[in-house]
Amino acid sequence: MARGLIIVLDSVGCGGARDAADYGDEGADTLGHIAAACAAGQGDREGLRQGPLNLPNLDRLGLGLVMHASTGRKPPGFACRAPTAQWGYAVETSRGKDTPSGHWEIAGTPVLDAWYRALLIDSETAGAIGLGAEALEKAGKALTHAAVLISIGRGEGATPTIKDAPPLVYHPPANEAAGFRQAVEAMLADYAATLIPERRTLFQRYRLADAAYKVVGVGSVGTLCGVLMMVSGDGEALYLQFKEATRSVLEAHVLPSPYAHHGERVVRGQRLLQAASDIFLGYATGPTGRQMYVRQLRDAKIKPQIESMSPRTLRRYAKICGEVLAHAHARTGDAVVLSAYLGKGPAFDEAIGAFAMAYARQTEKDHVALLQAIKEGRVPDAEQDS
Repeated sequence: MARGLIIVLDSVGCGGARDAADYGDEGADTLGHIAAACAAGQGDREGLRQGPLNLPNLDRLGLGLVMHASTGRKPPGFACRAPTAQWGYAVETSRGKDTPSGHWEIAGTPVLDAWYRALLIDSETAGAIGLGAEALEKAGKALTHAAVLISIGRGEGATPTIKDAPPLVYHPPANEAAGFRQAVEAMLADYAATLIPERRTLFQRYRLADAAYKVVGVGSVGTLCGVLMMVSGDGEALYLQFKEATRSVLEAHVLPSPYAHHGERVVRGQRLLQAASDIFLGYATGPTGRQMYVRQLRDAKIKPQIESMSPRTLRRYAKICGEVLAHAHARTGDAVVLSAYLGKGPAFDEAIGAFAMAYARQTEKDHVALLQAIKEGRVPDAEQDS
C-alpha cells in the first residue's frame, strides 16, 4: 500500500508572525538570519564547518522555496529549484506567537478541547447499551464503594468505625492495631502534601476515624489495599481507598519510569488520561513502607448489557469505547504522530480485530478452567468487588 510521509519542521522560523511587531519581534526570520550569517562567514568554525548554510536534502524537498515564499527573499546557500516533494508553510494564527496550536489544528483537535472534552451520550444510545435511567441514577447516588461491606457504626459517644466483613474487609489483629494506625496517620500526612493547596484545605476538614484492610479485584491481587473512614466536624463521612502501586509491567520492555515513587506514576498517569479525575487522588508511602496511591472510594460503576445488544447497538458501543480511548491518547500523546502512524489503511484495524478475537477465545478457555476449579473446590466462588 502506497504511503505518504509528512515532515513538519517545528520552530524553524521562516519569517515572522503577522503580529510580530506587537511583541517587539519585527523582522523575525530565524532561518534566514542564520543563512545570512553563514554566508557572511560568521558561522565558520575551524575544523567544523565553513561557508554558506548547506542543507541540500531539505533544499531539494522545498525548504528554500518555503523561505522565499514566506519572506519574499531568496536565502543565501539555497538553490530554490523545482523540489522533489510537495511543500508548504503555516502562518501562526494565535496571539502570542510561539504556541503548538498550529500542530493541533493539523491534527484536527484544538489543545484545550482535548483536555476539557467530555464524552456525552444521548438518552437513546444510553438506553440501547443498557445504561438506562435506573443505572445512571445508581451511579449518581453512589457515595461509598461497597455499602454492604462498609458501614458506619455510631454508638452513643463512640467513634465511627468500619464494619468488618471478612475475608473482604477486616482490621489488623489487636497486637498490630496501634502500629497500623500510626503507619496510616503517617501515610495521610505524606498524602496530603501531594494534593494541590485548595484540595488539601478540603481534606484537612476531615480526621481519621478508622482504617481497615480491604481485598479487591484481580487487578490488585498480591498487593496491599485498604479503606479509610474520614469524618468531618459535623459527622460527614468520607471514604478513601489506598492501593499499592508496583513497578509498571512496561518497564521490562521500555525505559524505566521517570518517577521514583510508583504511586506518583499512577496518579500523574490518571490525571493525564482523565478530563476530570478524582479530586482526592494522591500518593504516599504507606504501611510497611510500600508505595501507595489514594483515591476516593465510590461505587459508581455501571455495566452496559453487552449480552443483550443487537449487532448494531454493539457497534455503537464499540465506537463509544474507541472514542473514550482516543481522547485519552490525545491527552497523553502527540495526536499528529498517532494519526500519521495509524494512517488511513485497514492494517491497524485488522491487527486489533485479530487480537480481540484471540483474546475472546482465551477468555472462554479461562472461564471453563475457572468453573472446573470451582467445581473441584480449588477456588472459592464468593463474589468480590474491585
